[in-house]
Amino acid sequence: MRPRFRLGVRAFLFVALGGSAAVPVALLGSYQAERFAARELETTDRQALTAAWAAAEQLTSAMATQVHVANSLSAQIAVRGSFDQESLREVLHAHALTQPNLLGAYVADASGTSLLNVKQGGATFAGGMRYADRDYFKNIIATGRATISGAAVGRVTHVLTVQIAAPIFNAQGELTGITCSSLNLDTITRQAAQNVRGLVDGRLVFVDAEGRRIVDSENPRALEPDDVSRYDVFSAVKVRTGELRVGTDDHGRKVRVAAVGLDAPVAGWRVMASTPESSIAARVRRVRVEAVLVALGSLLAALGIAAWLAGWISRPLRALADAGEAISRGGNDEVPALPGSAPRELERLSSVLASMLASLRAHARGLEAKVAERTSELSRALEVIQKNEQLIRDDIENARLFQLKMLPTLPEQSAFDVAVHYAAFAQVSGDIYDIAALPGKPPGLRVFLSDATGHGVQASMRTVLLKSAYDRMKADEPEPSSLLAALNDYLVAEFPEGELHSTGACLDLIPAEDGVEVRFVNAGGPPVYVFSGNGSREIYASGPLLGAERVRFSAPECFRLRPGELLLIASDGLIEQSNGRRERFEALLTRLSLATAPSASAALARLLFEFEAFRGTLACADDLTVILIVVR
Repeated sequence: MRPRFRLGVRAFLFVALGGSAAVPVALLGSYQAERFAARELETTDRQALTAAWAAAEQLTSAMATQVHVANSLSAQIAVRGSFDQESLREVLHAHALTQPNLLGAYVADASGTSLLNVKQGGATFAGGMRYADRDYFKNIIATGRATISGAAVGRVTHVLTVQIAAPIFNAQGELTGITCSSLNLDTITRQAAQNVRGLVDGRLVFVDAEGRRIVDSENPRALEPDDVSRYDVFSAVKVRTGELRVGTDDHGRKVRVAAVGLDAPVAGWRVMASTPESSIAARVRRVRVEAVLVALGSLLAALGIAAWLAGWISRPLRALADAGEAISRGGNDEVPALPGSAPRELERLSSVLASMLASLRAHARGLEAKVAERTSELSRALEVIQKNEQLIRDDIENARLFQLKMLPTLPEQSAFDVAVHYAAFAQVSGDIYDIAALPGKPPGLRVFLSDATGHGVQASMRTVLLKSAYDRMKADEPEPSSLLAALNDYLVAEFPEGELHSTGACLDLIPAEDGVEVRFVNAGGPPVYVFSGNGSREIYASGPLLGAERVRFSAPECFRLRPGELLLIASDGLIEQSNGRRERFEALLTRLSLATAPSASAALARLLFEFEAFRGTLACADDLTVILIVVR
C-alpha cells in the first residue's frame, strides 16, 4: 500500500503543478500574442508620426530660415540706398555662394521688373523680365512682408521650386523693390527619403496648401505638382499634434497614415508618413506566430518542471514539513530531530540546515555591526556633502551680488526717461548692459547690451570679462561701430578659439532740435522697436557676432525719435519666449500700446504684465534684459 500511496502523491503533485503552470502559460501566451500584435501596430503608428513630425520640423525650420535670409538680403540692399548694378552684383554673388540650396535669385524694382539675376554658383546676368503677375509679388504689395509662393516648375530652371520673396523699403518706409530666391525642393525630397528609413515600406509625402503633392519619397524625380486633394488620407490636418488616418492612397493601396500640419511660414502645408496595411499585417502575423511558439515552448518546459518537482517533493515532503514546523515553533539554533525512519538524505539536510542557521545568525550579528559602522560613515559623508553644497550656494549668491554691482546707475537726464528690467534665467545671468551719458549740451546716452553664450555661472563669468573690456573702451571711441570693432578685436585677440563670442548692440542717442538722433550698430542681436501714438515699428541692423573673428562693422543704422516716442532695447529672452501654443512673444510685441504709458517705468510694468500673461505657466527660456527709453 505504501508504494501505491507515494505514487498517488507524485501523480497528484504532477497534475496540480502541471495544471497550475499550463493554464496560465496558455492564457498568457494568447494574451501576449495579441498584445505584441497591438504593440507592433502602435510602434508602426508611432514611428510614422515621429517621421512625419521630424520632416515637418525640418521643412518649417528650413522655410523660416530662408525667410530670414530673404529679409536679410533685402535689408542689405536697402542699406546701400540704390540699385547700382555693381552693388547689386556684389550682394547677389555673396548671397548665392552662402546659400547652396538656392537655384538662383533676382532683384526687381517696385514695378516687378527684374534688375539683376544670379545663378547657383554666383554668376550674374541682366534682368528685364516682369514678375508683377506673380502671386508672391502681389502678396508683398498687399502685406509688405516676406512671402513664400506655391510650388511650381521654374520657367528658367525647369526644377520644382518655391519662391521666397522679401520687400525692399527705403529710409522713408516706401517699397522700392523686392528680392526673390528660388529654393530647390529636391533637397527636401532627399531629406524625406532619410526620414522614412526606419519605416518598413514607408512613404513620406509633402502636400502644399492647395492640396498638391510637391514631394514624394517614392517618386523623387517627379517634376509637376500633383493634385491629391481628392484622397481623404491627404486632406488638411485639423489637430495640431497630428492625426492618424486609415484609407486608400493615390496608388489604390490601403494604408495607415500619420499626418502633421506645418506652422508659419508654410501654414496649410502638411506631411504624410504612410505604411501599407499589407506590410503591417505581415509583421503582425509574424509577431503572433513567434509569440505562440514561445508560449508552446514555455508550456512544454512548465510540464517538464512540474514532473520533476512532483518526483522531488513527494519523497521527503512529510519529513521536511515536520522539520519545518519544529523550527518554526521552537526558534532554536538546533534543528529538531527527524524520525529514525527518515532517509539518509534528510539526515544530511538536517545537519546542513542546523549549520546554516548558526552561520546565518553569526552573519546577522556581523551585518548589524557593519550596518552601524556604515551608517556612521554615511552620516559623516552627508555632513561633508551638505557643507560643500552650502559653500557652492554661497559662492553662486556672491557671484549674483557681484554681477548686480557691475550694473550701472541709470543717469538722470532731462531729455530721457529710462527704465530697466534685468532678470537671470538661473541665479546669475548671461546678459550684461551699460547706460552712460555722452558729452554734449544737452548730454546724450550710450546704451550697450550683450548676451553671452550659455546660461548660469559660466555665462556670468563671460559677462564680467565683457563688461570690464567695454568699460575700458567706451569713453575712447566716438562711434558705436568703432567701439564694437575695438571690443571685437580685443575679444578675438584674447580668446582666439571663440570662447567668448556673444551678441551685442550699441546705440548712441543724441538730442537734436526736432527730437533725438539714434545711431544703432548691431552684433548679431535682435532688432530694436520704436513705439509712438501711431503704432510701432521694428528696426533691424545686421552685423557679425562679437568675439568670433576679426571683421569690420558697417556704418550705424540711423533713425529719429520724436518727443513722446519710446525706444525698446531687449535681449532675445523677450522676443523668443514661447507660450503653450508654440507662438513667440515677438508676434504680440508690436501690437502693444506702450507709448501711451505716463512714464518709462509704467510702460515697463505694462510690457512685463503682457509678457507674464503670454507665457502663462511656461518658465522663462532665457535671461531677460529690457531697456525702455522715453524721449521727453
